[in-house]
Formats: sequence, C-alpha cells, structure tokens
Amino acid sequence: MIAVYIFCLEPIGFLLSTFVYLVIQMLVLADESHRKKKDILLFVILSLVVSAGIYLLFTRVFYLMLPSGLLG
Repeated sequence: MIAVYIFCLEPIGFLLSTFVYLVIQMLVLADESHRKKKDILLFVILSLVVSAGIYLLFTRVFYLMLPSGLLG
C-alpha cells in the first residue's frame, strides 16, 4: 500500500494522496467493531486534519515544496 502512495504523490499531489492513504490505512487497521459510520467519519476528519497540518507545517514553517499534483 505504501508503494501505491509513493507512486501517487507526484501525479495526484501530497494533500490528496496523503488524505486517501490515511483513510484507507485506518480502515485496514481498524477491527470490525470500529468500522461503523461514526468511526469512518472520525477517520475522514482525522485524516483531513492530519494531512492539512503536515502540509502546512512543511510548507509554511520549514519552507519545503511538496508535490501539488491535481490541486496546484
């Protein structure tokens, strides 16, 4: 799964590929009791916040360029 994420970084961009990767990874690692609608919504929100936070940290604080892909 990490290989697909790395492959998608350049064409799709950091933000979108990281968001999708985190959601899928949380779904894969969660057991059956944590795959309810409420939990999936939490996974999506958490993935969005973490992806945006990492993006802002690296671009605004460290002044590093991350792949923008489709969004940029």
